[in-house]
Amino acid sequence: MKFIVYIYLILSILLIVYCTAQDYYPVDPTGRCEPYIGDPIGTPICDGLLANANSVYVNSTTTQTDLRDQALQLKLILDFSGSDACKIQDTYKTLCAFFFMECVEFKETNSSVVLAFPKYPCSKNCVNTTNLCSIPKSFVNCDATIVNGVYNYSTFPLETSYYNLTSYNGGSANYSVTCQDPYLIDSNVTYSLCPSPLLLHPTDDHAASKYQGYTYVSNTSSCVSPCPSPIFTPKTWKQIYTMGDILSFLSLFCTSFLIITYGPLNPKMTRFDKINICVMSGAFGIALAGVIQAFKGDQYLCPEPGRSASPIDDYCIATGFILHLSALYVVTWWSIMTFEIWYAIKTVGSKKNEYFFKYYCIGTSIVSLVCPIVTISARDYHAGPGNVFCWIATPKYRNAFFWGPLAVFLFAGTIFLLLLMREIYLIVSVKISKTDQSRWNILKMEIKPICSLLAYYTILLYLFSFDQYVVSSLDRFYDSIPTYFACLTNPKTVDPIAECIVQGPNAVGIGFFVFCIRIFGVFSFLLYGLTSRTRSIWRGSIVCNNRFAKIISAKLDHFTSSTGFGSSTNNHSGSTITPGGPNNINSESESGYSSGATFGMSAISVAHEMDEL
Repeated sequence: MKFIVYIYLILSILLIVYCTAQDYYPVDPTGRCEPYIGDPIGTPICDGLLANANSVYVNSTTTQTDLRDQALQLKLILDFSGSDACKIQDTYKTLCAFFFMECVEFKETNSSVVLAFPKYPCSKNCVNTTNLCSIPKSFVNCDATIVNGVYNYSTFPLETSYYNLTSYNGGSANYSVTCQDPYLIDSNVTYSLCPSPLLLHPTDDHAASKYQGYTYVSNTSSCVSPCPSPIFTPKTWKQIYTMGDILSFLSLFCTSFLIITYGPLNPKMTRFDKINICVMSGAFGIALAGVIQAFKGDQYLCPEPGRSASPIDDYCIATGFILHLSALYVVTWWSIMTFEIWYAIKTVGSKKNEYFFKYYCIGTSIVSLVCPIVTISARDYHAGPGNVFCWIATPKYRNAFFWGPLAVFLFAGTIFLLLLMREIYLIVSVKISKTDQSRWNILKMEIKPICSLLAYYTILLYLFSFDQYVVSSLDRFYDSIPTYFACLTNPKTVDPIAECIVQGPNAVGIGFFVFCIRIFGVFSFLLYGLTSRTRSIWRGSIVCNNRFAKIISAKLDHFTSSTGFGSSTNNHSGSTITPGGPNNINSESESGYSSGATFGMSAISVAHEMDEL
């Protein structure tokens, strides 16, 4: 008998302790049950995913509109950055059960008072969802408890939430509300794994798909970013592409014209003409790569939705190789040009060795061919998510086989440019004659090659500096991706494609980068294609001196004479000496002496020869 009494006392004590330690949930007298207001038009959130859409709990400090906005923001975060395993119906049912909890009512006896209580999501559902979606505890902690005065309760109860309703008629000390298991909600709602503007590309091998040109939002997702990259709006991308295409066509025409003019049609080719033709050949290759890209159109950089051009695209490999080879060819010959012009002025009056040219050709060909061959062997040409043409993708190849050689030749060219400026200063400072006119004549004749050198130098230096800036800023660009997702998940965003962009190089910087790549040929034409020497070469060439051309010329002369446009005539001799032409070179300047007035005449002769560039 005593044993039974002891057992009863122990159970009574345990019951008292249990009741004392019970986690009670606070009663909100202003809480209410309302029908779900529904999803916004065209934006699915919780329609079809609620246990009871006719009765959802709303407390006294918020509204359903606020709850819906918060639910949409969390849903879009899961949509854009969640794994494929996370994007299932149970996940979204749990999310909706948290923001729009099913509401149950308690009516006080003999009173009009009605209390509303939420059915909190069960702890097991929270744990399963956070584990499945890899949601950190700092964001959602399923074990967290809330302390509010005398209340100490969990947001996600294990089974039941308790309320002390002893102060209400008909209420008990342990009024219970069972937690909500969202997984048991019957729903036919389906969801796309990848919301716009992301695209779905399932794969079992992310590394292989990335090599093919797909950029995934995470290593556990099948969603890929759109192509081109959302660092600009589609309109801005279109403007950049159009500018590059136009300059490519213009440069191809201009370089072709200059190569023909100072090559096959040129009766007296100087060593500077040969060097300039080599520079133009490199610029021709750069323009050719751009023209091929223009003919491919939008499919060049984005052959498929969500995929950028990669080594699996033959044209990407081809244009990347051509651009790589041509760019190195331009840089190497530009460096040689700076040396040759400095050397010509430094050793004015001495005989020049023409045999150097063949060694120049061998050296530049080796450098310009070996680097692209190694790169194409590794199949390392990609367009990439934010690039404007197919280029070297891996930093080690890019630095070792392009920027490294370019930096060496830029450095050498910088040294020769400084030496050239020094020689110009010395020549101008020497009193050549009784007047200062000779000094200005020298400067005028030297201004064209000097300007071309400085312009090429500025372009090459900008290309190098801009690339290094982009590489050094990659971490900062990647850090802006959460801001991009925040814009996509903002309920106020009307057009995500136009309004939301990832931080990257600004449009002006990218646009000027494309401009510098494609402008070589046009700039060279402005310097050398509109000169009197160019006109003289064409007038004396077979193009303008064949039977067909003479017939057309005679008819044009007859037409202009009969209409009055040919009333004024100018006498031209076949031996007209054009400014800067080969006939202006003093033949004695190669014989040897450079002191006094002879030095001045020799300097002028060299300047004339450089003017032929």
